Amino acid sequence: MKKFGNRGRIVRTDQGGELARSSEFKTVLESEFGYIVEPTGADNPSQNGGSEIYNDKLAVKTRTLLYQSNLPPNFWSSVVSTHTLSLSAQPSSSFRDKNDALS
Repeated sequence: MKKFGNRGRIVRTDQGGELARSSEFKTVLESEFGYIVEPTGADNPSQNGGSEIYNDKLAVKTRTLLYQSNLPPNFWSSVVSTHTLSLSAQPSSSFRDKNDALS
């Protein structure tokens, strides 16, 4: 993907309507930021691999936390937010610099 002089920058949308069908959104991403916009098949989660796996794990862990803590379902959004924050705060080998002392 040398088209833009750097690594490929692709935005995939699930054709949900909010952004995917917006020609203005596509034009801005392509012309101003150099992204390539690729729509995935509608209602086809297999094309969204990593995000679908992450969302599924998040939903399972949220249900588990709600059940284990005896919280009512209306705490769902708070538990999702808290769990997402805790995952974001954990170190990840994906983001480590090769010269980092922790690697």
